Amino acid sequence: MSSYRKEIGDSETLTLRDLLKKFERFSCPVFQRRYSWGPSEVNILIEDLLSLIIDVSSENEYRFLGAVVLSYYEEERRGQGESSHIVDGQQRLISLFLINFALEKINQELELNRSLHLSNFFVDDERLDGGRVKLLPSFWDRRDMNYLLKKIGRNKKSLIVENDLPESADQQVGENNIPKNFLIIYEQLYEVVDQQENPAEFLEDLQLRILDNLCFSVITVG
Repeated sequence: MSSYRKEIGDSETLTLRDLLKKFERFSCPVFQRRYSWGPSEVNILIEDLLSLIIDVSSENEYRFLGAVVLSYYEEERRGQGESSHIVDGQQRLISLFLINFALEKINQELELNRSLHLSNFFVDDERLDGGRVKLLPSFWDRRDMNYLLKKIGRNKKSLIVENDLPESADQQVGENNIPKNFLIIYEQLYEVVDQQENPAEFLEDLQLRILDNLCFSVITVG
């Protein structure tokens, strides 16, 4: 399935796959609030995603998820390459990372043995800490992201490095919105995938639709 990309003035429309390929790292700057989406927002996103695969007429349909505003910055400690601060779009991007991590967990739990496209969500470059997760959420959410990555069996190289974490551990690690929404996503998608005649094929197709049929208007500044 080919991805869709179109230049629009100072912005460009990118599929999720193209967005993840273009930028080596996404970081939420200090002024960003914590990840705050709750069950209602996550459920709407899941329903929209499932409609892409359940409705056969939508196979070549693109779903527009609004604008994402990014600001370039230099990653001197991690090497060269295009990295960005997320000015707007944090909630949607984090939720899509959680959905793909949930698909990986379902792949493991149901022993489907599918090679999912999770490499898109991790930096595949030794000079960039080799395999680190591409998304740095807001500062106080980062221990929760590491908590979640351990839950899905990612090795130490995938975790956010200690220098990018709060100095003191959040006493509520594992109880904030990132792990809570991951559990909601996991339980809903597990039930859907497990009910399919061919769960492995459905799982892989769903992830491909997420990567290639979801589009953003990406605006870069700076």
